[in-house]
Amino acid sequence: MTTLGRAIAAYEATLLKGDSRFDRAIFAGDKNALTPLEWRGYEIFISKGGCVSCHTIGDAAALFTDQSWHNTGVGFAARISATTRVELAPRVFQNVRLSDLGLSTATAKSDLGRFEITGKPEDRWVYTTPTLRGLKETWPYMHDGSLKSLEEVVDFYDRGGGPNPALDSKIKPLGLSDDEKRALVAFLSTL
Repeated sequence: MTTLGRAIAAYEATLLKGDSRFDRAIFAGDKNALTPLEWRGYEIFISKGGCVSCHTIGDAAALFTDQSWHNTGVGFAARISATTRVELAPRVFQNVRLSDLGLSTATAKSDLGRFEITGKPEDRWVYTTPTLRGLKETWPYMHDGSLKSLEEVVDFYDRGGGPNPALDSKIKPLGLSDDEKRALVAFLSTL
């Protein structure tokens, strides 16, 4: 297992891209490297979208990861059944279809995230923040491949991730317009 882990890590290291149009625009000062739409997406990424709180950009380089762990709701959605019981008020419960919440009901193999290693309940459905480098070529998205396009990823985060009891406090509905979503996808495609 150690050899396999090292082999996968060595392969993944070759996938990093450090001379993207983003790099030329931000770190080399070539303001024409991005289109006006992509610049708008960059502004959404670092401000309104809140993306940069987990997918960090430094002063001299951008790894696009805080190298930390977060619960975005992806694993939770695949883990629970087609309905979930929601407490609307004290002792007032309602069964809600997952599709009504915008959650996938895919029957994926149970994946409890970091919990499978630590055994700590607070680590259920918590996954490491991946880099966004080469994002356009790495579909399907999310750790489980449940989102097929960058548009689906942006919609997922615009809804506030996948609601669950331990959702990371950084994940909140964004309230993006269709134009803002297009701009954010355009920016992400430059990485």
